[in-house]
Amino acid sequence: MKKLTKIIVIILFGGFFLTANVAAQKPATDLWRDFDCVVRSQAWLTASNASGLTRLSDSISSVSIAEIFANKDNGNFVNYYQSDNSFTFGAQTESYYRLNKKVVLYGKVDYKNFTGQDMGGSAFINPDYNAFDIVELDGSTKGEKNMENYNLIGAAGISLSSRLSVGGKFDYTTANYAKHKDLRHKNNFLDLIATAGASYQLIKSVDIGANYIYHRSVEGIEFKTYGNKDQIYSPLIDFGAFYGRTELFSTTGGQSYTNNSGGKMPVFNQFNGGALQVNWKITPDWNFFNEFSYLARRGRYGTGASADIIFDKNDGSVMDYSGTLSFTQKQNQHFLKINLNRDRLTNWENVYTVNTVNSRKNIIYYGDNQVLDRNKFTSGLEYTGELKPQNYSPEWILKAGANYSDRKQTVVIYPFFRKQDVNFWDAYLSADKRFNSKIQQFDVSLQLLYGAGGGDVKNDGLYVTPSPDSRLPISSDYNLYREYEYLTAKRIAGDIGCGYSRIINPSVRAYVRLEYGLTKAFNITYLDGSQFGSAKLSIGCNF
Repeated sequence: MKKLTKIIVIILFGGFFLTANVAAQKPATDLWRDFDCVVRSQAWLTASNASGLTRLSDSISSVSIAEIFANKDNGNFVNYYQSDNSFTFGAQTESYYRLNKKVVLYGKVDYKNFTGQDMGGSAFINPDYNAFDIVELDGSTKGEKNMENYNLIGAAGISLSSRLSVGGKFDYTTANYAKHKDLRHKNNFLDLIATAGASYQLIKSVDIGANYIYHRSVEGIEFKTYGNKDQIYSPLIDFGAFYGRTELFSTTGGQSYTNNSGGKMPVFNQFNGGALQVNWKITPDWNFFNEFSYLARRGRYGTGASADIIFDKNDGSVMDYSGTLSFTQKQNQHFLKINLNRDRLTNWENVYTVNTVNSRKNIIYYGDNQVLDRNKFTSGLEYTGELKPQNYSPEWILKAGANYSDRKQTVVIYPFFRKQDVNFWDAYLSADKRFNSKIQQFDVSLQLLYGAGGGDVKNDGLYVTPSPDSRLPISSDYNLYREYEYLTAKRIAGDIGCGYSRIINPSVRAYVRLEYGLTKAFNITYLDGSQFGSAKLSIGCNF
């Protein structure tokens, strides 16, 4: 508990002390700045190219936020790997800080602690991220899971001249994840994203930029049992759409997907690529920002050492486009944002034998078999209106948007195959009204959402007639239909929030905010319920 208290104190007040001198010099009106509105005002600030930080408005010396929060979630309308009863608490601080006329810094520190009950399904932190999954076949082994997550981001943008800027960004995440019921697992996750780039003003109305992106992640996983040693555990090695084969877990050593006498087995993923930015100042009131990015992906399951088995290897690509069209009036500001993303991933399972000569292990690879071809497409469109903004503090914030996703995958356990095509979408409206006085502010928000989906949950077939001794693939229909129903079921959702903030001294504005959201789904067959509720309390300060 003492360690946790220290973490929260460091996160909450570390950023405050870093910018205390600047904050103390702010006029009181600057404390009403909405952090999100400042970020939204300049699309360069959210680009992967950190040189865009230099576009922070000259009127802003710093804008910072520090917050602690607690989130309680309950309900049976959850995906196959999620909890129907969970609690999350944490703390974060985030800041943009103008060091001088040429240098702008950005930093963020975030800590989250999650505890979830009745959790099963995937053994990985994010099952949609990896090229394969390790899945519990049914719900009989569900148990409590815990996760601690730490995120540290640092970035700097430097103006070398009136036209040329450079910048770099470092985004580091580490997490510990564990299940406390057999079949137990312990995960350690490390994720690093580093970028370096530059931007240049071609003409008065056009800026261009380019940056390099390096992304690397490793999730080590280890399985153990502490309970009934006579019980047999055979998780599914899921190559996609819950289709694959089972593997008998054993504590006697050796190497397989779930057994490793040497400790944790790592899932390794690496991305290399870059991004291009084009910003067009169409008129003094209209601006159009565009960012295009491409990343090539490679990964494996295994350490890569000569004495260890590499079970599978994968490659793919990620292409992304985001654009923001903004229009500024005397009384209002309008933003229209679009995002398009295509993610393709192919996975091969290695064919190998292991020979041991004079106590030395020798692994011979004979080739590989393609087991997964997956294509995911996601898109989103959102309008945001800031009405009567004064110094980045609008009286109203209105939003309307829609999202669409489509996932196609073909899984092969030759000569058997499974094809799946799942699509889902949602549309939402929200409004946030602020009531201001000289030293305090009240706000009330409301959001409504409707979503649905469809597609083909599974289409199983054969390439050729299997031989009599062919090993039949295994399907976890329990998870398959639960995921499909969660993604595609018609649902409505609502979120209501209220907040209060007050200037407590010339340097700090404190706030408290309470939110509650409820989702109601219809025609539920496979999931355990049709509702999910989430309550969140946040306490923090702007400085």
